[in-house]
Amino acid sequence: MAADQDTALCQLIKSRIMAEGPIALDEFMALALSHPEHGYYMTRDHFGLKGDFITAPEISQMFGELIGLWSLDQMQGQGIADQAGFFELGPGRGTLMADILRAITPFSQNRNWPLHMLEISPALKDQQIARLSPRAIQHHDEASPWPNIPLIFIANEFFDALPIRQWMRRQGQWCERKVTLVDNQLSLSLEASDSNPSPHGESGDVRDDQIIEDAPALPAIVARISRHVQQFGGAALIIDYGKANPFGDTLQAVRDHKPVDILDSPGEADLSAWVDFAAIKHHAEEQDIQAIGPIGQGEFLKQLGLYQRAEQLSLDADPKTRRLIAAAVDRLSSPAQMGTLFQVMALLPANANSEPPGFSSP
Repeated sequence: MAADQDTALCQLIKSRIMAEGPIALDEFMALALSHPEHGYYMTRDHFGLKGDFITAPEISQMFGELIGLWSLDQMQGQGIADQAGFFELGPGRGTLMADILRAITPFSQNRNWPLHMLEISPALKDQQIARLSPRAIQHHDEASPWPNIPLIFIANEFFDALPIRQWMRRQGQWCERKVTLVDNQLSLSLEASDSNPSPHGESGDVRDDQIIEDAPALPAIVARISRHVQQFGGAALIIDYGKANPFGDTLQAVRDHKPVDILDSPGEADLSAWVDFAAIKHHAEEQDIQAIGPIGQGEFLKQLGLYQRAEQLSLDADPKTRRLIAAAVDRLSSPAQMGTLFQVMALLPANANSEPPGFSSP
């Protein structure tokens, strides 16, 4: 696979390959997404119709409202509503958090919820501050300390952006997929590897030519969230497109709402990969907490009252608004849209003894 590239970041990547040899996919993704000057997340607002993709909070306020009520239910059930705060990973424009707070404020005596956000984009930080003003936000990077209070962690389309590595087995030998140069163009190659990428250290039944994906940063992030929930209380809600195994080539690039070659114009397109929910469950349970799910987003939202909320919003709406509400419900919940592709998982303290709303078997 090869593609033409002319970006400044592409030239930087080419120079690195010429100096050091082929680079792993996770290094390529990290540069393409997070390079301080040229990274995709660092240089633009990529949400909405004028961007490259639309996330669930941008589709409808109902998504955030239902998550807000789910979060409040967890806090009240654990008796931590007076001490807890929110921690959102990859909060975008702040739309989701604004909808969460609007939904729960009537039930919380206008509590000034502590807001914490993991964000790397300066432009998005500014939007979050503006949208959630006058509430204060404490922004974090991956290494900064977290507050010693119960937290509701929200990760909507966060884990899919974690850089991944890919391996393939060829005649009994593990090979790693890397980015190299062919005729001065970026191209994918297979390099012999001593690594054993079998799922969670298990041997597994891996066929030749079958690709295995791994997000190297995922175990530490899941473990840190899990330890916090277990020590201080709270919960984590993880929503993303994904599956229950690490198999297959799911790395994709999107620009202007259309798929493009993953090597085309690094820094100009969004790169993401399907989330391995089995890996999240494995690493969470290693910290002795409960991992509930995953369940399809459509079923999760339905159980939380999506249809009833849509009916309520439609009561006094004009015909055009009612059509927009119906379209949003379909997009969020239909199996043909986001309903089954997107999965939801909850991480709860070991002593949480009731099934959280939204996770009953369909």
